[in-house]
Amino acid sequence: MNGRAGQQQRRAWLALCIAVGLVVVLYVSASLALSRSPVLMPLDDTYIHFQYARQMALGHPMIYNPGDPATSGGTSLLYPSVLAVGYLVGFTGWRLALWAMAVGALAFFGSAWLVYLIARENPLLDGARQHGIALALALAYAVGGPFVWAAVSGMETALVLFVALLTFYAVQQNRLRLGVIAGVLLTLVRPEGVILSALAMAALLVRIPCPVRRRDRPRRAATLALPVIAAGVQPLVTLIATGTTSASGMQAKSHLYNTGAPLDARIRTILEFFGRMWRELLSGSSEYAGTFTSPLLAELALAGLVLGVWIAWRRRMLNVAVLALVWILALTAAVSTLDTAFWQFKRYQLPVMALFFPAAAWTCGAVADALARRGLPRWLGWALPALILAPALLTTVTFARNYAENVAVVRDQQVPMAKWTVANVPGDARIGVHDVGVLRYFGDHGLYDVVGLTTPGPAAAWRQGPGAVYEHMASSAYRPDYFALYPDVQGLRYLLDAGVFGEVLAEFPVELPPHNVASATDYQAVYRADWSNTRAEEQVAQMTTLAYLGGFDLVDQIDVADLDSEAAHDYDWWQGDPPPGFVTEVYHQPYMACGLDGDGCWATDGGRVLTGGEAFTLHTRPGEDLLLVTRVHGRTGVPLAITVNGTALAARVQPGVPGHWLEVVHLVPGDLIDGTETHVRIEAEIGDPAQDAYMPYYHWAYQGTYPDSPDIAVPLATLGPSAEIALVEASVEQAPDAVQVRLTWGETSSLPGDGIVFVHVYDDLDAPPVAQVVERPMGGVLPPANWLPGVLEDMHTIGLPPDLPAGVYTVAVGLYDARSGERYAVQSDHSGGAGRVIVGEIVIGEGES
Repeated sequence: MNGRAGQQQRRAWLALCIAVGLVVVLYVSASLALSRSPVLMPLDDTYIHFQYARQMALGHPMIYNPGDPATSGGTSLLYPSVLAVGYLVGFTGWRLALWAMAVGALAFFGSAWLVYLIARENPLLDGARQHGIALALALAYAVGGPFVWAAVSGMETALVLFVALLTFYAVQQNRLRLGVIAGVLLTLVRPEGVILSALAMAALLVRIPCPVRRRDRPRRAATLALPVIAAGVQPLVTLIATGTTSASGMQAKSHLYNTGAPLDARIRTILEFFGRMWRELLSGSSEYAGTFTSPLLAELALAGLVLGVWIAWRRRMLNVAVLALVWILALTAAVSTLDTAFWQFKRYQLPVMALFFPAAAWTCGAVADALARRGLPRWLGWALPALILAPALLTTVTFARNYAENVAVVRDQQVPMAKWTVANVPGDARIGVHDVGVLRYFGDHGLYDVVGLTTPGPAAAWRQGPGAVYEHMASSAYRPDYFALYPDVQGLRYLLDAGVFGEVLAEFPVELPPHNVASATDYQAVYRADWSNTRAEEQVAQMTTLAYLGGFDLVDQIDVADLDSEAAHDYDWWQGDPPPGFVTEVYHQPYMACGLDGDGCWATDGGRVLTGGEAFTLHTRPGEDLLLVTRVHGRTGVPLAITVNGTALAARVQPGVPGHWLEVVHLVPGDLIDGTETHVRIEAEIGDPAQDAYMPYYHWAYQGTYPDSPDIAVPLATLGPSAEIALVEASVEQAPDAVQVRLTWGETSSLPGDGIVFVHVYDDLDAPPVAQVVERPMGGVLPPANWLPGVLEDMHTIGLPPDLPAGVYTVAVGLYDARSGERYAVQSDHSGGAGRVIVGEIVIGEGES
């Protein structure tokens, strides 16, 4: 390096030291001005890393709650180890934040220096060096608000930026050993780093000539494969520690793991995220983060990269512009698969944005060179760098304010809640949380992480909605005794409304800043959990169902939305058009017609919201009749088609009775039960997916011998399009202020309708009734479509108006379809016309019987 070049580098180094030092001091000062002592981080996620690091320093790696099994909630394998070193050398408790900030600041300076080094050698000008423009763009990077935020937030982002840029720099310089070391570190610091490492190793393979000696070639190939091999370290460690290679962070954050949505919907979401990400990168601003960089940065960077690709194609030689463009596209595609793609001021997008700076510097250098060759003033070549540097200086100030405001949220909400729980919650209690970091790091309680990052198991349930969250939590070995969380996140309001959160013990409201990342909502509270309505095992409760079960044994049961129960029964579910809201819900509500005493008539249960259907396998006894009982919540009426072992059974209906549990019973003849496993498929006929849904919550399988149906004499009437329903008998009994009508029904064949009975009292059959009752049979729970073979005796009571004139009144009954409102046709010698059957008379007034 000649003297002038060395002098330029020293000046650049000094300038970047000053810039990074000033902005870090600015942000730390803003934090200390609010948090005073101790210094606070602006994110709860930071303290998740701190807790894993502390446990690692104490000899318990990957164990979040002392005494609990290992978990994989720390997405970075390397970063907690770096923090653990600080803990071991004395940065314990609150002071670990200082170590994290120091690590972040050093990594941030290193990445700014690498931006300068990479930008200095311009592939658009045959590698010509450009000191001034490179320094200007490196300074723009060093004062960029999102990057400074990341450096002092205590997260691993600054370390990711440093090793990513180091890997890229090694490729630019054709330094194989440095590239391999940096690639391994990049893979270990973030899982998506393997994508960048693999691309970098492929570039080195192409750019560095193959060894002349054949025996050196396998060694070179093995060396270049090390970063990709290192990608297996974290899954291997996770497998050894937790029994699965799937990190809980990916289960909780990745769209690809979101089993609560169909695959095509997940792909659409990923494409939408990809499009949104690029719109924001090209504009330099977003509603969520505000202005985060110059609107020219991405455009200049992409222009230079496209030109570099064209140069590489013309020369048939791979240059770093090609690698940079492929890196950027691959990383934005990978980040688009995450729910968190836009969280924390573009934390996951920062490696992409970091590469924009040297790429934009190359474009600026090419433009300046073109202007100089045309004899134009050299200062014109500085216009573009100035238009990038000036907005970056603006973001320094705005993001410092964002940083301070989010520290204030942690100070005013999460820290007080942590201190309150330490002082007021029994030490042996377990607390259910959503933000798991601050409460664990500064508290002594075991936690239940409802998201599933740091507690074994809940992550998969979290993606399925509140019903699955409840089911997993209710049966978990780590079931919380208290809650300290946001009640309105990911459907947790359902659990609040179901009474699971119980009594409010303390509230922690906070005013959220315009650009908030510290808190999910402006309100958290501590609750005393109430599991009193949660049964160890659910039970059938509807009176009509209990009447069917005499002589039958329970042989199997499926708790819908309990993912373990579903998996044990090969449970599958699908949607037609996706319903709005969550695919699972939870309610605490009563049975409409209960046959049990006391609390047995209420149930708290989680279940599914389906616009398609479900299929599952039951464990059965061959040759015996089977009664399949399904608990449903009928927000609307939905026809159901049931298939057992490939044979269609009588259609059923989910009656529309919102706010109550109902049970639908299917009779499966014993000759269809030909083995110890019976396959059931239930499909819903949905009219409007925005409103209609089949909502199963529990399945019970009972087996025994179903009694033969008695012979039905000539009925009083038949009803239905094809006379499917027999009204066997009817009687009318008169009381002083009411009429009781007893009806005996018999089924001749299946009627796939949600039939509702009306009982009318008429003064004149051609006039409206003077009194009536309209309800489903058997207390409102058993429409004809759900009757089993045999006879059904039902009673309806009609209140009479007190001022009813004296006279003889006619009593008529009929059925109508709940969906269409149309009355069933009647065939009877006692027809009253208009779909009615005359069943008797009453006398009011003089001569009343």
